[in-house]
Amino acid sequence: CIEVEVYSLSTDSWKRIDAIPASIKTLVLHSDQCAVYNGVAYFIMKKEDATYCFVSFDTDSEVFEEFLLPDAVVDGIESMLDNCKELIAEYKGSVCLLQSNLDFRASNDYIDMWVLQEKSFKKLLTVYLPGKRSFYPLAIRMSNELLVGYPCGSYLCSYNLETKQVTETGIKLAVDCYNNYNAHTY
Repeated sequence: CIEVEVYSLSTDSWKRIDAIPASIKTLVLHSDQCAVYNGVAYFIMKKEDATYCFVSFDTDSEVFEEFLLPDAVVDGIESMLDNCKELIAEYKGSVCLLQSNLDFRASNDYIDMWVLQEKSFKKLLTVYLPGKRSFYPLAIRMSNELLVGYPCGSYLCSYNLETKQVTETGIKLAVDCYNNYNAHTY
């Protein structure tokens, strides 16, 4: 059973949302990844039949919506659950979903970036980082940079989404997010 409450800063109180659609009540969070943009929270959730969907909750109207995920995203979740990481973020005024796709056999790792437009996802781009293995999305900066971690020592690099330039930050992450993520999902 899912319970939803919304906290109001102006009243310093919690409000319980009672009008949760039955189809939403049966869903389970896929991961701890979520994003809030313009007062709307977005999540990837799993249905009872083991399929996945993208769910939003508008805190103003208190309305839930369910969106279909692209087949490629669902295939990635289902086939590479332990080798795949998603990030939900805002990019240029749209909600986007980034998914790492790690192929240990072919050395062909990449991140697909999907943008939610008119209640469906459109693939925006694919990011390849030459010479990097097992990388995963961490955040998108306002300067059109995708922050990426890679577990070989847990380092952080920046990928400019427009110029396609990779910048080594020299920053070692305090936590190996990739391995921590895998441990967290199991």
